[in-house]
Amino acid sequence: MDQPSQRTYSRLDSIQETEMSIHNEINFLDDLSQSLETSMDTLESLQFRSTPRSRGYRNKEAKCNHQKLVVIDERKWLKSRKKNQYIDFDDRERTELKKYFDALDQDDGGSIGLHELAD
Repeated sequence: MDQPSQRTYSRLDSIQETEMSIHNEINFLDDLSQSLETSMDTLESLQFRSTPRSRGYRNKEAKCNHQKLVVIDERKWLKSRKKNQYIDFDDRERTELKKYFDALDQDDGGSIGLHELAD
């Protein structure tokens, strides 16, 4: 019988390295799959917990956002035309007033009632 040549040993080593690499890739993919399943479970539980908003609420929210954008556009237009005398408060003052208003508006209703002022 012939002795295995150096080339045969080299090919065997190469095959073993390939098998090891494939095995490592499989382990990596298994870990990744496990991680994705955990992430999907977490995402599904979060979606289940979130309450869908009614159409009326979404419409009200859209109107409110639209009004905010209109005010921002008006303020930009007035500033660009040097009509600052028509702007009631500057941006810093508006931010500060908004903080005070939010502190007084305890029920987040968008208005301050008498019971909130009394407190």
